[in-house]
Amino acid sequence: MAASQVALTEATASHDGAALELKDTKNACTAKKDEYEHRQETRSGEIAAMGQAIEILEKITGVRTMESKGYSFLQVPRRSRTRVRR
Repeated sequence: MAASQVALTEATASHDGAALELKDTKNACTAKKDEYEHRQETRSGEIAAMGQAIEILEKITGVRTMESKGYSFLQVPRRSRTRVRR
């Protein structure tokens, strides 16, 4: 009977420790998720602001972008040079 009581006490203590660790982990994950969402919103706002700034500067300076001229950057793979054996 005493051994069963000791085992129960140890199991309960282990369970309580695991439950506390789970709670801490969930809280940490929630905080990181919230921080990530905040950074995403901030980044989205920054990108929109940069787009507006570019538009304003284009209007003020009259500078045309490559895209407005019909140009764009395009990466084209190099052709490999294969030698023909004779």
